[in-house]
Amino acid sequence: MDPLTANLFFLAGDRWKTIRTKLTPAFTSSKVKTMFPILVQCGRHLEQAMKDICTKNVKFEVKQISSCYTIDVIGSCAFGLDINSFTNPENEFVKQGEKFFSTLTQLNSLSIVLSLLNPKLAELLSVQTIPKDITDFFLRLVEDTVRQRKKEKYWRKDFMQIMIDLKKNNEVEEGLSINEMAAQSFAFFVAGYDTSSTTITFCLYEVAKHSDIQQKLREEIADALSNHNGVTYEAVASMRYLDQVINETLRKYPPVALMTRVCTEDYLVDSNRNVVIKKGTKVAVPIYAIHHDEEYYPQHNKFDPERFSDEGITKRPTFAYMPFGAGPRTCAGIRIGLLQIKVALVILLNNFQFEVNAKTQEPLEFQNENFALKVKGGVWLDAYALFNL
Repeated sequence: MDPLTANLFFLAGDRWKTIRTKLTPAFTSSKVKTMFPILVQCGRHLEQAMKDICTKNVKFEVKQISSCYTIDVIGSCAFGLDINSFTNPENEFVKQGEKFFSTLTQLNSLSIVLSLLNPKLAELLSVQTIPKDITDFFLRLVEDTVRQRKKEKYWRKDFMQIMIDLKKNNEVEEGLSINEMAAQSFAFFVAGYDTSSTTITFCLYEVAKHSDIQQKLREEIADALSNHNGVTYEAVASMRYLDQVINETLRKYPPVALMTRVCTEDYLVDSNRNVVIKKGTKVAVPIYAIHHDEEYYPQHNKFDPERFSDEGITKRPTFAYMPFGAGPRTCAGIRIGLLQIKVALVILLNNFQFEVNAKTQEPLEFQNENFALKVKGGVWLDAYALFNL
């Protein structure tokens, strides 16, 4: 089995449970909070990039900009790297990441698809899921980082440090090996790069289309930052309307449209017709279709953050909304994923006004060959600074 596939995405059964148990302490609220300053630092690079765009008075493709931000976050939080891909696009970490996603998003790798849908069979067939040069790069990066921190007695508030501490402390029964650390860091990369940048893209698109929502959100952001003396963890956590806007974005544009699960015991679906899902059956959960079901979301194509007010939430079954999955296999990194999205939106909307550029092809069309939702022709916006640059 490829070392990098020994993570929560690809594993199943007892091996998945073991890794999940080891990794759970790394994603508690307190641990995620320690990484907040890193997110803000990456957000400042994003802010500067947007200032440059405003100075030049040019339209910009949102996914490209937001991807630079998310890869900076992942490089810094998961691998301890200060990249700033806005000014350093030729960085080796950026290149290796783009190389992997050029394979994954085009779905031209049967080995990756097989490993995601049937990891046991992929292991049995000794399938090479991830290109060897990418595997070697990430393994070497993690090994060098751990060695350097140990030698220099360097400590940093990031995901890598949390895993190093798990390796040597008694928080779990047995710590993480270097290969396991590399695999989880790689999973952090896979989960956080495209999904978060996609969510930021669609969220900015919708608020650019709806000036009333954008203004209401900007007022909440300004009040929270004033009450908490700037972009702090507490300020971001207090923004209830921001939560609603992000939730509605994830509802309308779930980054992963389809989720697969394995039935662990016989399940009676319909007693009248004796419909039973047998144990061991693979089940495809159509998240996009559920999120657009008129029974739960009337006028499903309308962008309406009020669907996620306290009153709106109580009107629906819990599992009518699951952009991060549900149950025991819910995304372990949901907290850090949402937090990096929030930081980007807070910094951008507090400083810039956004409008949809005519280059954006509306209504939006998706490229079907991609792993995550991607818009044909891209999402293009115009940005205007709210303050003197």
